[in-house]
Amino acid sequence: MRTNLKLVAAGSDQATDSELLARAISRDENAFSELVDRHFQVVHRVVWRMMNGHADAEDVTQEAFLRLWRNPAQVREGGAVLISSGPDLTAVDGLYASPLAEI
Repeated sequence: MRTNLKLVAAGSDQATDSELLARAISRDENAFSELVDRHFQVVHRVVWRMMNGHADAEDVTQEAFLRLWRNPAQVREGGAVLISSGPDLTAVDGLYASPLAEI
């Protein structure tokens, strides 16, 4: 199974996830878009598995990234994100989105 993660080599001119997140906190849409591109597939697979392959997994994944965009400062040390659920998102209550951690 292929992943969409991008490893950033030492000395690379490509921004790390931490750098992109810092820029996203400053409302840099391009930086946030890069984070989504890097991690959407992995997060989607985690959510899909948690929801037992439910068709709404993509919607839940998109909602997770929307919540991250609304408050990117919620990312804790190491890149962990805790996503609290609303009534329609009980399947992702307490999701630990480790794909956003630095690799």
